[in-house]
Amino acid sequence: MVSTSIYQGAGSIAIRHRSRAAYFHVSGSLASAGLSPLEIANAALEHRRRLAILDLRDAQVLAAQDLEWLEQLTALCSAKGLRLRIVSTAGSRPNRMLELLRFDRFVVVSSTVRDALRFGRIIRRKS
Repeated sequence: MVSTSIYQGAGSIAIRHRSRAAYFHVSGSLASAGLSPLEIANAALEHRRRLAILDLRDAQVLAAQDLEWLEQLTALCSAKGLRLRIVSTAGSRPNRMLELLRFDRFVVVSSTVRDALRFGRIIRRKS
């Protein structure tokens, strides 16, 4: 089952709850999109998901307030037992900013949603 909610401010966040994860698609600014990090974490937990995927592929830049928002979300997810994965296009401004500030030490940064879902899963090979 997939349900969608859209919140808009200066940017927008679309929330989709899928079978394995809560998926948050961000366009525009994170900090001014209309949802706090606490609301994001609670939205994932509301549908009993333990994995939250934050898709930043449509975000153009990460400003200082966006990075602070992201840091708060990372801390909240960790405290609530959620695994946070960030999806960002390789070589994009947001991805370079995440690498520069070493966010990849705290959260998994992937280039596709599929990679974010597969990270850490055991691959079973056929004999």
